[in-house]
Amino acid sequence: MDYAIFLADVRERGGFADRADAEDAVRIVLGVLGRRLGTDAAHELAAQLPAQAGEMLVSAAAESAPSWSMGEFVTHVSVSAGTLEQEAAMDAEAVLSAVSDVLTGEQLASVLSRLPDDYAGLFDGGREST
Repeated sequence: MDYAIFLADVRERGGFADRADAEDAVRIVLGVLGRRLGTDAAHELAAQLPAQAGEMLVSAAAESAPSWSMGEFVTHVSVSAGTLEQEAAMDAEAVLSAVSDVLTGEQLASVLSRLPDDYAGLFDGGREST
């Protein structure tokens, strides 16, 4: 998928006013996700994303991945973005649900297997998983 199309998808899902706001959300959410996943998992996921998005993911990845809950993940997004946690959660859902659309079911399952179960809601935009 082309980065411009990915970004337009995030913009639509998140109701962002413009491309710059959507890109800020992508940079922040993927940066925090990269830190949460760790280097190896971030590189695996980045290979499936548009190149610019993948670079955002791996640039923040750390060797040792912290074991943040979904709530802690949202808090880190909130702090990084300088927003309230409710807005950060909506931004995370917009970005990560767009990420999930780029992945095959197997690739998404691989990412989710590295995270606590409650993260699944962020990747499906808050819809119930089946």
